[in-house]
Amino acid sequence: MNRTDIRRGLLLLAATAAATGLAALSGTGAYAAGPLNWTQTKTPDPGNWYAFEDLEVLAADDVWSAGSGPDMPMIAHWDGADWTQHDLPGGVLSVQDLAVAGGDDVWGVGAGGTTWYEGRVVHYDGEKWSVVEVPYPEVGSAGQITMNNVVTTGDDVWATGIANRSIDGERVRSGFTLHFDGAEWTLAEIPIPDKATDVDYVGLDVLANGDIVASGVQFVPIPEDPAFSRAMPWVTEFDGAQWTDIGYADFGEISKHGAIADTAVDKKGKGIWFTGTLWQEDPETGAKTPEPYLVHYNGKTGEWSRPKLPTAVGVADGALAVDKRGGVVLAVSNGSGGGEGGGYLLHYDGETVERWEQPQHEGSWSYTQAAYVPGTNVLWLAGCTREESGRPITGVAAYGKVSLRH
Repeated sequence: MNRTDIRRGLLLLAATAAATGLAALSGTGAYAAGPLNWTQTKTPDPGNWYAFEDLEVLAADDVWSAGSGPDMPMIAHWDGADWTQHDLPGGVLSVQDLAVAGGDDVWGVGAGGTTWYEGRVVHYDGEKWSVVEVPYPEVGSAGQITMNNVVTTGDDVWATGIANRSIDGERVRSGFTLHFDGAEWTLAEIPIPDKATDVDYVGLDVLANGDIVASGVQFVPIPEDPAFSRAMPWVTEFDGAQWTDIGYADFGEISKHGAIADTAVDKKGKGIWFTGTLWQEDPETGAKTPEPYLVHYNGKTGEWSRPKLPTAVGVADGALAVDKRGGVVLAVSNGSGGGEGGGYLLHYDGETVERWEQPQHEGSWSYTQAAYVPGTNVLWLAGCTREESGRPITGVAAYGKVSLRH
């Protein structure tokens, strides 16, 4: 199951919670901003459904977004007035993530082949896209490779993925990294945590000191019933010599984590923000209520901290962005995986939380990507409109000025 599948599963669980009549939890409220002036953009119409799954903003007139539909990759560029869809080489079926160093140096990772389970790395040189040959892990004839994230820092490019293969008759998923130093690519596999059987989704962040942080889900067998596993957050850091698992924030005994929805390096580049969904379990009834959360990892001290957000039913949709002053914004589903409505945004400035409205649509929508125009308070959001079942209809992207009170 890839990252999109994990998020879709959480949305459907949230829909179930809403259908059973779970009420919003009480807690510290957020200051509600007045109506925001959002501008909806006219996104590409390829004649097929698709969703935007990544958003990279270099300037007001230089925005990139990527995603996919059925056997169709989607990469589009905004020039300040219009979106232009890019053509990709044959055999590329989806693009999961982009890293943009400049208009003539854009990297993408995704999938291709006849089964969607062959990794693809692509590059744009300002004129055309090409498939890049890289050293993928050996997975055998029945194995699968999925690429997840890519980051560029100067001449270096880092990418992550999952290798799904058979080991002693069991299917095992493990993470790996690809590194390009400007001259050649190298492959390194990420160790599976000691108590886990396998892992899924490898998020990717690079700290200012050059450390690589990978994140996702680890599957740990339940002691009382080893045939089943518990999905738990997984974060591991590479210092140039070895990988070290760095744990996660402690939410208490009655709280169950969902998947990590998104990550973002903080303003100083010394730590990382994580967002996801916490499933609060009622000890008497066993009922689980979804609650969005925000946590921070300090790469210098190794400490985790958790800002207090207003407590409410909802699923973290995956949109997470750091503003020019170090504040953080995240998108939250309104608790339903389909039907009418969308969600809202929460902005944390280091002390207070402000609630912002999302750009509105008819029907249902979700914003899974967020990014600021560098040095400004202009926020971009991207995602898709959805059917009542939660299936994407078409990609959407909007931008607007938001208030930064800190």
